[in-house]
Amino acid sequence: MLRLCIFPSAFAQKPAFQDGAREVYFCFAAGDRTEIDALSKIISIDNVKDGKVYAYANQREFAAFAGTGIVCEILPPPSSLIMPRMLLEPDLKTLRSWDYYPSWTAFLGIITGFETQFPQLCKVTTIGNTVEGRQIIVAHLGDNVNTEENEPEFLYSGTMHGDEVTGYVVLLRLIDYLLTNYGTNPRVTQLMNNVDIWIVPLANPDGTFAGGNNSVSGATRYNGNSVDLNRNYPDPVNGDHPDGNAWQPETEHFMAFANAHTIVAAANTHGGAEVCNYPWDTKSELHPDDEWWKLVTREYADTAQYYSPAGYLDEQNNGITNGYAWYTVDGSRQDYMNYFQNCREFTLEISGNKMPPASQLNSYWEYNYRSMLNYLEQCQYGISGLVTDSLSGEPIAATIELVGHDFDNSEVVSDMPVGDYHRPVKAGTYTVQVSAPCYATKTISGVVANDRSTTTLDVSLVPLAIPPVVTHADTCGTQASLTLHASATGGTIEWFTDATGGSAFASGESYTTPLLGSSVTYWVWEVDGAGQCYSERVAVHAVVTQNSPDAAFSFAVTDSTVDFTNTSTDATGFSWFFGDGTSSTSENPEHTYNVNGIYTVTLITTNECGTDSTSLPVTVAASDDFEAVSAFRLLIYPNPAHDKISVVVEGAGNSSFTYQITDIAGRIILSGVLSGNQATTDVSSLLAGTYVLSADNGTQRLSGLFVIDNQ
Repeated sequence: MLRLCIFPSAFAQKPAFQDGAREVYFCFAAGDRTEIDALSKIISIDNVKDGKVYAYANQREFAAFAGTGIVCEILPPPSSLIMPRMLLEPDLKTLRSWDYYPSWTAFLGIITGFETQFPQLCKVTTIGNTVEGRQIIVAHLGDNVNTEENEPEFLYSGTMHGDEVTGYVVLLRLIDYLLTNYGTNPRVTQLMNNVDIWIVPLANPDGTFAGGNNSVSGATRYNGNSVDLNRNYPDPVNGDHPDGNAWQPETEHFMAFANAHTIVAAANTHGGAEVCNYPWDTKSELHPDDEWWKLVTREYADTAQYYSPAGYLDEQNNGITNGYAWYTVDGSRQDYMNYFQNCREFTLEISGNKMPPASQLNSYWEYNYRSMLNYLEQCQYGISGLVTDSLSGEPIAATIELVGHDFDNSEVVSDMPVGDYHRPVKAGTYTVQVSAPCYATKTISGVVANDRSTTTLDVSLVPLAIPPVVTHADTCGTQASLTLHASATGGTIEWFTDATGGSAFASGESYTTPLLGSSVTYWVWEVDGAGQCYSERVAVHAVVTQNSPDAAFSFAVTDSTVDFTNTSTDATGFSWFFGDGTSSTSENPEHTYNVNGIYTVTLITTNECGTDSTSLPVTVAASDDFEAVSAFRLLIYPNPAHDKISVVVEGAGNSSFTYQITDIAGRIILSGVLSGNQATTDVSSLLAGTYVLSADNGTQRLSGLFVIDNQ
């Protein structure tokens, strides 16, 4: 067998793998299916089309491929074929022409700007950082993004292959479309009101901006560690690390995000082909919901074809394909989501050109956005409801299975803390089984589901045994007394204070924890009879809380500004009253006074055990011209004999000022009129103390502090 790679003429004098390059792009003649499946274990196959296999490889992978002796052709990287038009600054008005690729800086500014512009509808967060320290940004959309509701969660993510950038811009535009049409477009409003929407436009920013933050030119498929992220997930057949690489940061962050949510349906965008690719990628067996997948991907493709020129999104089976039927992929994101997260995710190959000219981005939006809305709506359809405890009415974390239909983890789970579940499914009549630990399983027959319709099925489960109750008493001292009440329909329960079976005590017996801040773990050692759901050890944590708070603070005065430092102990809440009618709930506030004086500042602290307060006097005497405007200032010259003061309003010309002298409590002591801009005032009648003199000409008010030490 030949061991040779051939090159186009432009690359004739160069090695196949350039120094420092993350990857090489190449093609070769397609062999039989067995050969292609074997090669997919060592290189990243991108497409199988017209008798050729197109693939990527890092240096290690390409060395393994070269060892096969297969003749290949090195191709120019797709991201080198055009000079993309870039938007460098976060100018949403310009971006809304949607014929630019946003730079990294522009992307960050635009997507965070959505939250600023629509704070009630959009919350932008990061799910973690990439190899090179860029953020993986997710936009959370809905009518109530800060509260868990009885709504399905939906995810669109894009460009996990960094050089497949069409989805990057289309998903950014989808965020803008949903936000700007909320309240005016009935379809968008319904989706935003009834679906918990998550959108990640750029899942591999290190790949997209491999050539620098200002351009997508030079983008790579692989991440900053030269790893294909769409081969880096746990695989239903091949288990962990099917690509032989460690989990990448991007993979770990996304798996953590998926574990923290109950995503009902999802899609992730790719490029280099035009087809809807549905599960499985890794095996020939069909997904239990294969008929549903054909329904929703056919709807997606048909709608996109209707709104596009002939020839768009018509690859494979006229725009849809089972992943394995196309070519084998191990460790794909869609298989991970479907198998390990009980989700419904497909791969949207959105453009045959991985990096089309920016002038074509509007076209891809027009071809796809209606289909995207169609698929987003699908997460609301099928069978949905709430699972609750029959005694308390509280929500339950349960598993919902279609008997005789579900396998390969196609069942769904209820989403806590609401307890809602959402099961998309093809039209039919089903037997629904709902189960949860420590509850009697319930089976409901004859449940009818219709396409593009919702069947509501709320289920309450009867507990097998009421879980043990821990009663806390007097937890605000240095110790806490706890009583454990084990209640079951039968059997016996024995409690222990450690996992080895020591210090046993019976149900209803009290136990006093030793010291403030300590933690005791109680174990259910054995349960039998009807309470056998507790046959495994279960930890119940009881932590002594704390004493009532002890309020204390210190402060530092700089001119008219005072920095307060909380020095309280055991406090969790703080209420400051600054003596001038204002307040704060910050732990360590900074406060600026508008008038010199002596103020009584009070701090009230709280925790779950009580409250405490303390007060201190704070003297503010910034300078003679405190609160004076820049045009003029108020100067006060105390007479050494302390019987008169001279008042000068400097820079005020011959303006006439009224003045008054008040004590710190605000009571008026003396008042009068300044002739022109100065006067001498007799203060011999005032007692020793601190006073405020204020001058007012009707448009400007000035204040100064003076002290009489001794009469």
